[in-house]
Amino acid sequence: MKKLRPLLLLAALLITALALVGCDLGGLGGEEPASVTTGGNAPVTTAPTTTAPASGTEFSFVSNGDGTCYVSGIHIGIDTNVAIPETSPDGDRVTGIGHEAFKGKKEITSVTIPDSVTSIGYAAFSGCTSLTSVTIPDSVTSIGGGAFSGCTSLESITLPFVGQSRAASDSYARFGYIFKADYSISYVNSHVPASLKTVVITGGTRIVAGAFSSCTSLTSVTIPDSVTSIGSSAFGGCSNLESIALPFVGATASGTRNTHFAYIFGASDPGETSGFIPSSLKTVVIAGGNICGMAFCNCDSLTSVAIGDGVTSIGNEAFEDCDSLTSVTIGNGVTSIGWWAFEDCNSLTSVTIGNGVTSIDRRAFEGCSRLVYHEYGNAYYLGNDQNPYHALIKATSKSITSVAIHADTKVIYGSAFYCCASLTSVTIPDSVTSIGDSTFSGCTGLTSVAIPDSVTSIDSQAFYECRSLASVAIPDSVTSIGDEAFRGCTSLTSLTIGNSVTSIGDEAFCGCTSLTSVTIPDSVTSIGDDAFYYCTSLRSATFADTSIWYVTSNSSNAANMTGGTVVDVTNASSNAMNLKDSYMYYMYWYKK
Repeated sequence: MKKLRPLLLLAALLITALALVGCDLGGLGGEEPASVTTGGNAPVTTAPTTTAPASGTEFSFVSNGDGTCYVSGIHIGIDTNVAIPETSPDGDRVTGIGHEAFKGKKEITSVTIPDSVTSIGYAAFSGCTSLTSVTIPDSVTSIGGGAFSGCTSLESITLPFVGQSRAASDSYARFGYIFKADYSISYVNSHVPASLKTVVITGGTRIVAGAFSSCTSLTSVTIPDSVTSIGSSAFGGCSNLESIALPFVGATASGTRNTHFAYIFGASDPGETSGFIPSSLKTVVIAGGNICGMAFCNCDSLTSVAIGDGVTSIGNEAFEDCDSLTSVTIGNGVTSIGWWAFEDCNSLTSVTIGNGVTSIDRRAFEGCSRLVYHEYGNAYYLGNDQNPYHALIKATSKSITSVAIHADTKVIYGSAFYCCASLTSVTIPDSVTSIGDSTFSGCTGLTSVAIPDSVTSIDSQAFYECRSLASVAIPDSVTSIGDEAFRGCTSLTSLTIGNSVTSIGDEAFCGCTSLTSVTIPDSVTSIGDDAFYYCTSLRSATFADTSIWYVTSNSSNAANMTGGTVVDVTNASSNAMNLKDSYMYYMYWYKK
């Protein structure tokens, strides 16, 4: 019996050692396999438990001692479709997937991860060569390095953030971090599997510089609205990218620098696209922010752009010379479309304009020779499924003599009736809210126009040189009269300015040589440079508000309402003289 005691002791020691080894199945979220520290708890030494779900796969779990546990591996059996349970057989909530938990399980083609999981360990799915797609829930807050290294069949992945965690930086915040094959962090994007095509990010607040650089296999990437900044060259070298969905254009949603689309591909200046934006890129979706001037200028490869309801404006030359662009959808959040916004997009055939657009500047669609319109009453329109006639774009011909504007029209495009010299009269429906730049400019035969009280602005040169126009009544709804709006209306004898107008633009009524009198309502606070210059017949100009007015030759003083010389506006005759001869004496008028 005494001879057997050493053997029994040795056997007991071996059993104890095996139990301890069984407990150390891997930690979570760190770089090297070590003690398990799920959710900040101390390492545990409890032996794993197992469960056999209906699928036939038995998982191993390790308790954290606080009612939670993590999956440490597969105990018995394996299915191609693995569904990790939310609780263990002991009732612990599953909050983690351990280091190397499923390493080398080549049979797995798909994995379902429950919302209870908050961390995924190092190399957790490394070498799962049959895994084709995976969705990681938003509950996950950390992913270990190389968690999906060697997943050579992976085609799509959905992630709650890019890199190790939402707060990660440098190489730890790069997409390739979860695919790296060793403990180093250099050139992590080189480990992204060649099979991977589609990436969807559902959370996080930033995409760091170079985050997806040189991920040449990717064809589709989606970045969520939660992201507020994207670093330079974040997608540089993604040479096969075909579509991308972004929360905004450029570096940030509200920035004033680096607002061009090519910035995220490495370009430093707007219009600098060659060699930066991949020629494979065809489709872009923008969810929010402003699309600033020249944002997509010269993006020759793009064929389709969808502008979401979160976007508020499209700047000047934003899509100029996008030669391959065939369709654009503009969301309901956009209120304005700038000058030359889509100029010379000569492949563009379809434009959907949202219901929020209230102004479209002159030449926004200049050179879009293939654009298909809706036609009504001698005019062409663009709109949407609910209202095909939202925006009147242009006359069907320069020789039209009359036009019936559709009752559902909200916007009249700048230069819509430019130089329609035979047009004699027009009635604008009360659905219209703005009259764009140069809308009726050069309509020398136009004798009358009725402006409804739905209109809030009359833009620059709207009625420029309408030489036959005899009378104009600007309704109380209008708040501003643009520069040169009625310049050269040499037959204008009757002018009524509504009581809501606050500003009269530079040269707004310059050269209205038949105008004899005008009343400036008390709502007006500024009168632009030479607004009534060369109104040679003007004899009376009555200011409804005779409080202190200033005149200045300095436009900055006028804009800031500082400086200048006080002028007496109590005498209508003197006012007329000062206004029509302002070129010689004064330029800008303002009152405090």
